[in-house]
Amino acid sequence: MVSVSSASEISKRAKAFFQKIFPPDYFNNSTNNGNFMDASKLDVIKQFLRTEYDSIPEKERIGKGRLYITKIIGKTLYNFIKINCFNLSSKEKPNPEFIEAVKKSITIMAENPDTLRIAIQLAANLAMESFEDIIDQIQLWGTHENWEIREDTCHLIISGLKKSKDVTLNLLKQWAKAEDENIRRLVAESLRPRAEIKWLRDPDENNVVLEILTSLNHDTSIYVRKSVGNNLKDLTKYMPEKILNLIEDWLNKKEKLDAKGQQNLIWTIYHALRWLKAKKPEYHERIKEIVGENYLLYYNEKKNRRALPPQ
Repeated sequence: MVSVSSASEISKRAKAFFQKIFPPDYFNNSTNNGNFMDASKLDVIKQFLRTEYDSIPEKERIGKGRLYITKIIGKTLYNFIKINCFNLSSKEKPNPEFIEAVKKSITIMAENPDTLRIAIQLAANLAMESFEDIIDQIQLWGTHENWEIREDTCHLIISGLKKSKDVTLNLLKQWAKAEDENIRRLVAESLRPRAEIKWLRDPDENNVVLEILTSLNHDTSIYVRKSVGNNLKDLTKYMPEKILNLIEDWLNKKEKLDAKGQQNLIWTIYHALRWLKAKKPEYHERIKEIVGENYLLYYNEKKNRRALPPQ
C-alpha cells in the first residue's frame, strides 16, 4: 500500500487540486497578461497546504515536514502551469510568456508568508530552466529575516549548480565578497557536497568550490565560518587528503592575515576537522603535523581555543 505521505501521492493530490481551482476556461480568460494567480487563489492554496501537512503521520513529521511538502507542491504547480496553461511538455524549453507568468505567480505568492515557501520552490524549478531569471529573488530571500527562508533559498542555487554550473559558480564568487553576511553564508551553505550534485564530491571537479571556501575561511562572521567549516567537514568524508592539503596551505599563508584573521582561520580549521577526529584516527598524526600538538589539546582538554598551529 502506498503511503499517504509519499511524494507520488502528494503530487497526485496537488495536481487534482490545481485542476479544480484552475479549470481550462480560467486559463483562456486570464493568461493574456499572465495574472492567473490572485489573492482568492492564495486562500484555497493555504488551506490545501494545511490539509496536506495535517495528513502526514506524526511519526513521519521530522523527515516529511513543510519543506518536503512545499517542494513537491511547488514542482507540481510549476509543471501544471507549463503543461495546462502554456501547452508545453515538461521537457520543453520555456518560452518568455511562460517565464513571465511564473515570475508573476512567484511575486504574488511571496507576498503571503503562508505561501512564500511554495513561491521559493516555484523559483527553484524555474532556476533549472532559466537561472538568470531568479537571481534577484535569491538576493532578496537570502537576506530574509526568517532563517528558514534563508535556508530554503539554497535550493535556488542548487538548481543553478545542476543546470547552469559555470554561471552559478561565477555568481557565487562575486557574492562571497558581499557585505551582507547572510549572502556570504548562503554561498558556503549552497556548496555543501550534496548527493544530488555528484561533482561537488569529486576531488577532480571541485577546485572552484574550494577556491570560494578559501576566500571565506577567515570571515569576520562566525555564521559564515561555521558554514565553511561544516562544508569542509563534509568534504573530509570524500577527499580527506585533498582537504588536509588545503588546510596546510591555508596555515602556510596565515602570516598574510592580521591577528584576528588568523584566529578566525584557526576556528574554521578546527571546525572542519571534527569528523576526521571523531571517525578517522588514522589521520590524527597527519593532522598533528599540520596543526601541531595543540590539535589534541583543543579537542581533549575542553576545547582549548588558545591552541595555535606550529610557529
